[in-house]
Amino acid sequence: MENTIARYQRRRELEREVELLNLLLPFAQYNESKKAYDELKRQREEVRQMLDAAKEKIQPIERKKEEFAGLVRTADSARKKAAEKPRGAMEKIKRKLEEQEAAEKESDALIQKRQELKTQEKNRKNRITKIKADISRLEKIVEREPDVGDAAGLTEQRNELQRNHRTKMDEYRQLQDEQRQVAEEIGRRKEQAGQAQKGLQALSNVANQRMELLRRGDPDVADVAEWLSKNQGMFREEIIMPAWLSVFVKDRRYQHQVENLFNVPALKTFVCQNEDDYRAMNKAVNDDGIIGRKVRVNIWYRPPSQSQPPVPPENLQNLGFDCYAIERVQAPEGMRNYLEKELGLNRIALATREDANIDAMIEAVTAQGSGTFITGTTMHQVTRSQYGRRLAQTSTRRTSNARLFGGSQVDTERQKQLEQEIVAARAHIDAEEAKMADINARDQPMRAGITELEEKLHEVNKLKLEAAQKNLKKEESAPELKDEEEKLKKRLLKGALKRAILMHELKDLFQKLHDTQVQATTAALRHQQAVANANAVEKLLSNYEQEVQRIQKEFDKIDAEFQSAKSTSKKLLEATKARMSQVSDEMRAEFEENYRTNGDPPPVAQVEAELAEKQGELELNQPANQEAIRQYEVRAAQILVLQRRVETQEKKVNKLASRVERTKNKWKPALEELVSQISKKFSAAFDRIRRAGEIHVRDAGDNYAEWAIDILVKFRETEKLQVLDAHRQSGGERSLSTIMYLLSLTEYARIPFSLVDEINQGMDASAERDVHNQLVEVTCNTDCGQYFLITPKLLTGLHYHEKMKVLCVNNGDWMLHPDPMVPGAGDLMKLINDFAAGNGIAVAG
Repeated sequence: MENTIARYQRRRELEREVELLNLLLPFAQYNESKKAYDELKRQREEVRQMLDAAKEKIQPIERKKEEFAGLVRTADSARKKAAEKPRGAMEKIKRKLEEQEAAEKESDALIQKRQELKTQEKNRKNRITKIKADISRLEKIVEREPDVGDAAGLTEQRNELQRNHRTKMDEYRQLQDEQRQVAEEIGRRKEQAGQAQKGLQALSNVANQRMELLRRGDPDVADVAEWLSKNQGMFREEIIMPAWLSVFVKDRRYQHQVENLFNVPALKTFVCQNEDDYRAMNKAVNDDGIIGRKVRVNIWYRPPSQSQPPVPPENLQNLGFDCYAIERVQAPEGMRNYLEKELGLNRIALATREDANIDAMIEAVTAQGSGTFITGTTMHQVTRSQYGRRLAQTSTRRTSNARLFGGSQVDTERQKQLEQEIVAARAHIDAEEAKMADINARDQPMRAGITELEEKLHEVNKLKLEAAQKNLKKEESAPELKDEEEKLKKRLLKGALKRAILMHELKDLFQKLHDTQVQATTAALRHQQAVANANAVEKLLSNYEQEVQRIQKEFDKIDAEFQSAKSTSKKLLEATKARMSQVSDEMRAEFEENYRTNGDPPPVAQVEAELAEKQGELELNQPANQEAIRQYEVRAAQILVLQRRVETQEKKVNKLASRVERTKNKWKPALEELVSQISKKFSAAFDRIRRAGEIHVRDAGDNYAEWAIDILVKFRETEKLQVLDAHRQSGGERSLSTIMYLLSLTEYARIPFSLVDEINQGMDASAERDVHNQLVEVTCNTDCGQYFLITPKLLTGLHYHEKMKVLCVNNGDWMLHPDPMVPGAGDLMKLINDFAAGNGIAVAG
C-alpha cells in the first residue's frame, strides 16, 4: 500500500513538475534572450555614448580647421599683397636706375664731346701746322715735277698707288671686323661672368649667415675656416669645411631629422681626403698656430670603405620608411665619407610618418647590433643589453626643430657650376684680350701703310697741293670752340644735379624696398606658420575622424545584434504569455510563487535536461491502485487541515515577534546613540591619559538577559583593546577604567549626587594624578550633580577648582579627644536635624 501511494504521489508530483518545467522552459529561453538583449543594450548604449563623445570632440576641431583655413587664406592674401610691394619698388628702382644710367651715358657723352672739342681744336692747330708743312713740301715737289709730256708715266704711277691703296683698305676693314668681333666676345663673356657672380653672391648669403653663427659660437673654428678658404693651395686635395658650413638639406621635410643626428663636435670637424693633408693640416693649425694663435680643432681622415644598411634601400618603402639620411644630405664627397663612417647616416632610416613599421626596423637594426632610425618627430635608438641574454633595448626621444639646416639651403652643385662659369668666362676674356692686343699691334702699321700710300697718291697729283691750300684756308677760317665748350659745361652741371637727385630718390626707394621686403618676409613666415597649423589640425581631425568611423562601425555591428536579440526576445515573450494563458489558475499561481521565491529561472540547458529526466521517470511510473489512492486523498485532506492550524499558530508567533521587533526598534537606536556618546567621552578621557578605551553594547539577540555594556580598554602599545574583567587587568587598571566610565556617565546621569570610595587604591601616581584632574574637570561643570570622593590619601600638587571643598576626617582608636568635649561632636543625626530646623524642613522621626 505504501509503495502504491508513494508511486502515485510520485507520479502526481512528476506530472506537476513536468507541467511546471514545460511552463518554465519558455521563461528560461526568454530570460536568457532578455539577458543577452540587456547586455547588448548596455554595450550599444556605451558605444553610442562613445560615438557621441567622439563626435563632440571632433566638432571643436572642425571649427578650428575652418578657423585655421580662414587664417591661411588671410595670411596668403596678405603674403601676396606684401610680395607685390617689393616688386613695385623694384620696378621703380629699375626705372630710376635706367634713368641714372641714361643720365650717366649722357654725361659721359658730353664729357666725351667736350674732350672731342678740345681734341678737335688741338687737331685743327696740328692740321694747320701739318698742312703748312705739306704745302711747303708739295710746293717743292711741284716745282720738281716733270712737264705734261711725262703725264702718261705719272698716271700709271698713280693707278698703281690706287690699286695698292684699295688692297690696304680692304685688309684694314677686315682687321676692323675682327676687332669688333673680339670686342663683342669680350663684352658677352664679361656679362656671363657678371651674371654668374650675382648668382654666386645670392648663394653665399646662407653660407655667410652660417659663418656668422659659427663665429659667434666658436671663433677658433671660424678663423681656421676663413684661413683655409684662402690657403687651399697648400694641400694636395681640397680640405672639406666642417659640416656646419658644407652640409645642406634642401628637402624641408627632413631638415630637423638630419640635424638631430649631428652632435656639436661633428658639426665643427674639418675633413681631409688623404693622410698627408691630414698631417699637414693638423700640424699647421693645432701645432704651429698658423692663424696667429694656437687652437684645438677637430681634423679627421679615414680611407673610404663600404658598410651595408640594415634594410636594402629598395625595401624601405615596404616598411613605411622613405630613405636613409645620407640620401637627403648635400655635401662634398669627402664629407659624405665622414658622415657615413662617423655618424652612420647611410644606416639611419627616415620616415616622415609616425606609423611606420617600427617593430620590423628594430628587428633589422638589432641584427647588426645597434642603431638609430627616425619616424616623424620621434628618434628611436636601439642598443643591446651588456648583461644576461643581451636583449635589444629601445629608447625614444622627440626631435627638436632644425636651426642650422632649417630654411633655405645653399645649392653647392650650383655654387660649383657658377664658380666654374666665372673661371671659364675670365679665361675666355683673357684669350680675347690677347687677340685684341695682337689686332691692335697689327692695326698701327697697317694705318701707317695706308697713310703713306694716300700721301704718295696725293703727292703725284698737283690737286693735292690745291686741296691742302684749301684745307689750310678752311682750318684757319674755322670758328673757335669756346662757346660750344661753355654750353657743354652747363649741360654737364645740369646732368650732375639730375644724377644727385636720382641718387637720393634711389636711396629712398632702396629703403622702401628693404621695408617692403621685411614685410613680405614676415607675411610669408606667418603664412607658413598658418599652413603648418592648418596641416596639424587637419592631421588631428583625420585621426579623430578615423576614430569616429571605427566607433560607428562598432556601433552598427552591436546595433544589428541588438535588433536581432530584441526581435528574438519579443517572440519568446509572446510565446511565454501564450503558454501562461493555457495552464490552470492553480498551476499559474504555483509557478508565480516559485518565480517569486527562486527569482530568475535556471539556464535553458538545465531546464531541458531536467524536463527530459522527469519525462523519462514519468514514463516508467505506471498508474497505481484507485482504492489506495482514495484513502490517501482522504488522509491528505486531514493533514492539510492540521497544516493550516499550524500555519495559523505560526502567524500569531510571527505577529508577536514583529511587535517585539518594533518595540526593540524604538529603544535600541536610542540606546546605541547613548552608548556611542558615552564611548566618545570615554575614548577622549583615555586619550588624555595616553591610553585607549571604548564602550560597546553587547547585542545578544532575543536573549535579553545576556545584553550588557562592554568596556574595552588598552593600557599598553603592544596589546589590542580588551574587555574589562577581573582576569585581564590589574586592580589599579580596573579602578582607573571604572572611574573613567563613571565620569563619562556623569553628563547623562539624572542624580543629585555621586559617591566614590577609595577609587584611587591600586593606581600608580601618574594614573592617580590623571584621574584626579579628570574628576575636577568633569564634576566642577555646572551641569554636573554633587560628587563625593572618599580617599585615604591625596598626592601633592594636584589641580583644585574653586567649587571644590576638601574635608579632612580624623578617625580611629588613637585619635585624641578634645578637652573640653565639643557638645554634639560626632552626632551626624543632630547635625541633620539642626540644618532642617534652620531651613524649615520637616524630618521624619
